[in-house]
Amino acid sequence: MARGDIFPSEKREFTQPETGVRAIQLTSAACNNVNAYYNYEQFIGDSLVFYSDRSGVRQIYKVEIDSGKIVQLTDAPTDVGNFAAVPDQGRVYYASGDEVRALDVETLAEETVSARLPGCGRPGLEDVSSCGRYLVISARPEQVVAETRPETSFRYGSWNRVVLCDAERGEQAVVYEGPSTEVPVAADSHLFISRDDPSFVWWGSYTRLPPAGFKTAWALECDTDVLAARRHPRPLYNQQPWEFINHYYPAPDAHAEMLLYQYSGYERDGMPLADLWKGFVSRKGEYLGFMLDADLRTGTARRWLFPGQPPLHFQRNRAGDLWAGDTADPGFLWFEGRNDEARRLEEVDPEGCPPLPENHDYHWLGSGAWIGVFKKRGAFLEMRPLVRHGAEWAHVHPHPSFSPDGRWIVYASGDRTQSHVFVAEAVWPRWFA
Repeated sequence: MARGDIFPSEKREFTQPETGVRAIQLTSAACNNVNAYYNYEQFIGDSLVFYSDRSGVRQIYKVEIDSGKIVQLTDAPTDVGNFAAVPDQGRVYYASGDEVRALDVETLAEETVSARLPGCGRPGLEDVSSCGRYLVISARPEQVVAETRPETSFRYGSWNRVVLCDAERGEQAVVYEGPSTEVPVAADSHLFISRDDPSFVWWGSYTRLPPAGFKTAWALECDTDVLAARRHPRPLYNQQPWEFINHYYPAPDAHAEMLLYQYSGYERDGMPLADLWKGFVSRKGEYLGFMLDADLRTGTARRWLFPGQPPLHFQRNRAGDLWAGDTADPGFLWFEGRNDEARRLEEVDPEGCPPLPENHDYHWLGSGAWIGVFKKRGAFLEMRPLVRHGAEWAHVHPHPSFSPDGRWIVYASGDRTQSHVFVAEAVWPRWFA
């Protein structure tokens, strides 16, 4: 198998019986076929770009959704790393060996846009701006790469370099490195660049800086003309000691969105946490889950509560009116359990919330087996099951992501032996039939 090889259609279409939603399985070869991590763009025109190890080495492929035709795009000697598509330019950036490369999906022409920095490990492609010009790249020093991951202590973080690359000029520069004495912040948990304003680079960090909770997020404003930071990074959100944020992604309009958990009990290092939200907790009785939205330009943030189990990963469409997540608890607590503290977040008219049947039992169908969509309802989020994915979570994460036109939601499903790529219609589904 080589770059440019064409494979016949493997697609099959089906309708999810409970919701009436149309879905398409795009791969069926007995191997590992998966979509990109959910924060990356992965559609170009009417095609989806995905990973497959059908050749024995993980390469990048594209599949036409209508025809099902599959084309191999890369022929790297070893497994390719992260990739990100630029839909408007028909281009894919990907990491391979000591380089980050740009690939034209029609001509298959390639060029190197970033090379390994001296004294650092292999570059990791982290994110690409919507215009396709700017990339943010991770460059860990070789000694850090060789060590056991120190950030797993959730205390100090792991030293890293943040590289901003201008693909148009063919230039790159380190815009932040740390943690340092001056700025004890580690850029060690996903690096991003704002989709619409590439002057903002931001990341998650395992560094704990009191009084913030464990795992924090930081924004860095850069001058893209000279590829340099304008000032030190600032906290993306005024995080409290009992709060934990995770699974960040770039939203449209220079916003950042992520999961925010409020715990009541003890965190993993044994620090006692405030007993907030007593009487209004998740099914597990351990935390509350919020969707947190931060404006990178103004530094302001808002949050909305998931009434039931929150998704592990979620993403907003470009229109800004629908989100997709990889668990789909419809939210049993719309009318049950909201105490005065919850109501104080924002006045919510219960009559304006969608009705739920008197018997909620059939809604809890192992929500981890469903892709769901959700919308805002005052201070809360309403979530509906869309399509069953049934992935074996220990080996395959669905990572739902929207197509640029908002028509499709891509997701993966499978187990340790093989996995496949699907798309489902991005609609607001009916309640279960």
